[in-house]
Amino acid sequence: MKQHERERFVSSIRSGVFFYGTRGIVLKVFSPTIDDEVQLSEVYHQAYSEAFEEGVMTEDEMLSWQMEKGLWSEEDEARISGLESDLERLKVEIYENRHNYELVDQIRAGIRKGEEQLQDHKIKKSQFVGNTCEGMAGIEKAREQIRLTTFLNDALYDFNLVDIDEILSVYNASFLDEKLIRDLTINNPWKIHWYMRETQGFKLFANRGRELTPDQKNIVIWSRMYDSVNESMDSPSERVIKDQDMLDGWFVIQKEKREKEKSNKEFDEEHGHTKGADEVFVVTKDARNTRRVKNMNDASAKMIIRQREAQLKNRGTLQQGDFHDVQLEKRGAQNQMYKDKFRR
Repeated sequence: MKQHERERFVSSIRSGVFFYGTRGIVLKVFSPTIDDEVQLSEVYHQAYSEAFEEGVMTEDEMLSWQMEKGLWSEEDEARISGLESDLERLKVEIYENRHNYELVDQIRAGIRKGEEQLQDHKIKKSQFVGNTCEGMAGIEKAREQIRLTTFLNDALYDFNLVDIDEILSVYNASFLDEKLIRDLTINNPWKIHWYMRETQGFKLFANRGRELTPDQKNIVIWSRMYDSVNESMDSPSERVIKDQDMLDGWFVIQKEKREKEKSNKEFDEEHGHTKGADEVFVVTKDARNTRRVKNMNDASAKMIIRQREAQLKNRGTLQQGDFHDVQLEKRGAQNQMYKDKFRR
């Protein structure tokens, strides 16, 4: 992105105003006030209640209907979960292979393809949401927000030339996607504005008593995220920070580290101190606890588990000494004993 484009986007975000020029007039759409938010919540509640009383399906009921009609399935749901997991894995791989530039390009192509597939599945799942209680209520709330926040020459607009739905459509299309917000966050001019946010007399946003816009909320959230990255003891290189795919992989690794540390702490509290033990066997009560215990293993242990499961699947029953990893460990110990004897 060119610098003048960043400056344009940042100026628009900081103003908190969406300008729409059409039919010889320029309309201004502001973010709502707190009082507006109260009114909008009431509009949503009323629209939801009316739709529900008229027999309109909720989102959960609509999803069940889609499954009954063959428009959605458990396999589709599993596909979404699988794609999300695959994308996380690919982003970890692109981070771990960041010095292999040829492989990085291949992995990145896989990430883009996975994102497209995930988006297609989500669109398929949500295609009937507009016909649910939640969808209808959301539309009524959005239309009311446009009515409360659209101005012409400092006065509320009467929508005599432009209707609410037209303005709502272009207003929703104006929001920036996450990738663009992240790019703005780590570059000037936003970096300078963010750095100066606590300077006396400086205003980060010019909302004048109104709530933050979606773009303002997102850029603040990502600014704090990047601050945390830079302040981390394991902070990655500048190249990784500027590469969104690699940084996402770093995020996944850090999250897994925290979850493992938390699980280990909880495990020690439940079962006593086990640090230093080669293997600890735990009987779990359900699938959730099984996943939690499995996630406490590091990458090497998880690989051994997969190898043992494959051996058991192929041969049925095995003794402890029959597992490949145990045999390798024994041979390693024997070799070490031989080396020690040779030295003596």
